[in-house]
Amino acid sequence: MGRSSARPWEAIGRYRRYWLSTFIILPACGAGLMLVQVLADRLPLWLEIPTLLIFVLLFAWISAGFWTAVVGFILLMRGRTDTVPGNPELRLAEPRPQSRVAIVMPIYNEEVERVAAGLQATYKSLQHAGALAHFEFFLLSDTRDPAIWLREELVWSALCQSLDAFGRIHYRRRPINNKAKSGNVADFCRRWGKNYEYMVVLDADSVMNGETLYRMLEMMEGNPQVGIIQTQPLAVNRETLYARLQQFAQHLYGPIFSAGLRFWQLGDGHYIGHNAILRTVPFTQYCALPVLPGSYDRKWCTGGLHLT
Repeated sequence: MGRSSARPWEAIGRYRRYWLSTFIILPACGAGLMLVQVLADRLPLWLEIPTLLIFVLLFAWISAGFWTAVVGFILLMRGRTDTVPGNPELRLAEPRPQSRVAIVMPIYNEEVERVAAGLQATYKSLQHAGALAHFEFFLLSDTRDPAIWLREELVWSALCQSLDAFGRIHYRRRPINNKAKSGNVADFCRRWGKNYEYMVVLDADSVMNGETLYRMLEMMEGNPQVGIIQTQPLAVNRETLYARLQQFAQHLYGPIFSAGLRFWQLGDGHYIGHNAILRTVPFTQYCALPVLPGSYDRKWCTGGLHLT
């Protein structure tokens, strides 16, 4: 099968992004010319040039968001976002009996009761959807604090006992936590990844609906050419004022931007590191990241995969 017939959305995606680039560049350049007139003879040249460059870049960023929101709004008003042939959401297949999904949650000195509550909610939701047979859960701990480590084991045991889930919810603490959470996911892929065709990585505070997980599995089964299908995470039950404002904003215009991004990106996009289903073997084989020089903040190292 030829490349064009295998992925018809690629040509459409390039065409759309040409238009998006035009919509971004032309207004930004026009606004830059207006600023040149405003700044004429008011600033020295060495200060005017960087001011102009920064203004144009920021205006381009705002323009990209504007056109993404406009397209998303139009699509949602039409009531449909599938605008190209071969939409994965329209090609669903009932999962094969042998299809297995590992739901992986790496943790590091987290509030274990909160983690267990989210895991329990996801487990019960899958159980209610009648899809539990395809899924297994893995708590992958990198915890160094002995008190938290022991608490994790006690909470895991109590969770399995309350759900009758021994053999379906697994716990493992690495003795050496190299490369932080990404290293923990990589270690899982090396040791057990071949036993699971699909994998869903959750953040420590993630909760997913069972029907959503099962629908993602159906899409993967019906679209063997797809490597990753990613959801749109939403904040819930936030407490601080800033977090509540973020939660309100996500629920208000998150669907609009999501629909717009989908229109521009189609089959391309970036993987945020969690709340997505992926094919385990190709991910292990092709998604290893090089070790970069310099220091890093370990709490942000959840999206990569280090196999070295």
